[in-house]
Amino acid sequence: MDINVQNLDGAYEKCKELHTLVSETGADLIGTLENNVNALKINWKGSDATAHINNLIRVHDALVALVTDAKALTSDAADKIIAIQRVRQSNGGFGSVGEELAKNAPASQALPQVQDTGEFFVKPEAANQAAELAELCTKYSGFISSFKTDKEALFSNWTAGANIEAAKGNFDQFLENSETYNTYLVNAKTNLETAVANMQKL
Repeated sequence: MDINVQNLDGAYEKCKELHTLVSETGADLIGTLENNVNALKINWKGSDATAHINNLIRVHDALVALVTDAKALTSDAADKIIAIQRVRQSNGGFGSVGEELAKNAPASQALPQVQDTGEFFVKPEAANQAAELAELCTKYSGFISSFKTDKEALFSNWTAGANIEAAKGNFDQFLENSETYNTYLVNAKTNLETAVANMQKL
């Protein structure tokens, strides 16, 4: 399948920018969430804890799906741009030839949902996860803002071909749910902070 772009080298750079964002910041969010959830499963028990941890797992799984799809779709589009750049170069035209972008899925672990429990406790170590979640909320907001900007820049240049409909659909669906994911993060942070503070009063 061919690709239609407004500016060949510019389109490659936009593919690379979005690819780099999800490969670095997106993967970092995934890793931090995994560490946070695994620690919370040990340090925070209760019906509220179960609900919040499971919501964090939903955010994690959505990020894994987004990063996997975004890497595959932008690298595929970049491949088609690179092929045209090579033809241009062999015909004596000016301009760069981009490097292929990695297609591999992000390193991630499966996080099974937490089952309901009659236990209730908050260990002192949970304060560390509360601080991590506060940082995660800030990083996630920054990631969403950058993702929106990079996505718009990419699709203003890449106009057709190379599975663009799948890319637009996947990216838009994630962004439609991004506010819900943000709420999950903020609510988990707030609830955990309260639980830790209450335990420290005892």
